[in-house]
Order: sequence, then structure tokens, then C-alpha cells
Amino acid sequence: MGITNNIGEREAHDELSRENSILFGKLKNTLFRLRRNYASHLVKVLHELRASAICLGYSLNVAHEEGNEFTLNLWSYRKLMDAVELKAQEYGLKAVEVVEHDTSKYCSYHGAGLERYPRGVVSCPSGRRLHSDLNGAPDILKNATNSVVSTVKNPFSFLVNHNLAAPINGCKP
Repeated sequence: MGITNNIGEREAHDELSRENSILFGKLKNTLFRLRRNYASHLVKVLHELRASAICLGYSLNVAHEEGNEFTLNLWSYRKLMDAVELKAQEYGLKAVEVVEHDTSKYCSYHGAGLERYPRGVVSCPSGRRLHSDLNGAPDILKNATNSVVSTVKNPFSFLVNHNLAAPINGCKP
């Protein structure tokens, strides 16, 4: 009786392992498609806007090469950057990786130190409040090109799924 139970447990374990492998493979394929669709849509929109280069912020102290598919909220940062760089080459755009360390520590417009609030909101002493990523983006561009941005257009927001990337909140590229 003990031998039969052990055989049944082993078969159940093997079946669960097979199912786990199948599901993990599907998840990897899904993430691959999401990265590819995101990169394709992003580069297409930038090409239509006549961009000549893409500056990709490269975070320090974040696992880019190490870890697995599930680092950084299901996005493997290095694989996402590679997908954007590859798609940019197809469109003839230059993709530049820029270290983004301390780009949202000071106001991009006034140079003053920022006060941080929940959910990534920052505020400078002059009263300007915006998301830290929107504050850091001009500094990333400045680090890449040594030019200062005087005006910033409204940012585009997209929801990425398996087949396309659709604008959200009425944003139009």
C-alpha cells in the first residue's frame, strides 16, 4: 500500500511539473510579444513624429542582466531595451542608452532640489508639481545630447496588449 501511494504521488508531481513548464512557456511567449509590440508601437510613433534618436534611460543599481523574466514588474529591463533598440534600427533611428541616476533629484526647469510625495510626484520650491519620470526625462535628454529642453509637450500614454498599443486617456500621438 505504501509503494502505491508513493507511485501516485510521483505521477501527480510529474504532471504538475509538466503543467508548470507549459504555463511558464506560455508566459515567456506572452512577455516576448508584449515587449515586441510595445517597442514596435513606440518606435513607429516616434518615427511618425520625425524623431531622429531615442534616449533610453538606463537605471543604475537595477537588475538588468541578472534575475529572470519577472524582474521589474514582469518586464526584463534589458530585454525591453534591446527590443526598442532593434526596432529603432529597422526605422533608421539612433537609440542611445543614458544613465538616469539623479535625473529626478533636482527640478529640470529650475535646478532646485525637489520634495517627493507619494506615487512619484515631486514638487520644486517654485510650485511646479509633476511626476518624477516627467521631471527626469529632460535631464536624460540633456545628459545624452548636452542640450536643454525649453518646452515639453504633453506625454503620450499607451496601454500595451498582445496585439497593439492603444492610447489611453484620450492621448493622441
